[in-house]
Amino acid sequence: MAITASAGDTTAFVAHEPPLFLPGLSQPLDPASISRVQASGNYSFIYLTNRSRPLLVITALKYIAHSLPTFLRVSRSSLINPRCVKDVVRLTSCRQLRLNDDTAISIARRRWPTVARQLGLALKTKSVAA
Repeated sequence: MAITASAGDTTAFVAHEPPLFLPGLSQPLDPASISRVQASGNYSFIYLTNRSRPLLVITALKYIAHSLPTFLRVSRSSLINPRCVKDVVRLTSCRQLRLNDDTAISIARRRWPTVARQLGLALKTKSVAA
């Protein structure tokens, strides 16, 4: 059985952020065009809303998270743009964020209260069929 909660309008609490400058990229990135960032050691994959393939940069996720304070750190390896969250799904063993592109990202158990508060969820969920 899965439980889901709608993230609602998350654009209300996201402030305008300056462009993201990263080594190895010729142009800065607009934070609004970033849907998520996945870590892989000291490298990061940046998924953009307007590209099918991610950008690979030689920058640790910690640096990127510091440069994008409004993004949600949902686990040690994932950073999510709150504007791209479609809904939250609670399965029997974990909670996941479903993004606008239907990607499911698991939320770390200890980070769930912080993520829910940042998304403005009331922690009330409704049941849906799995």
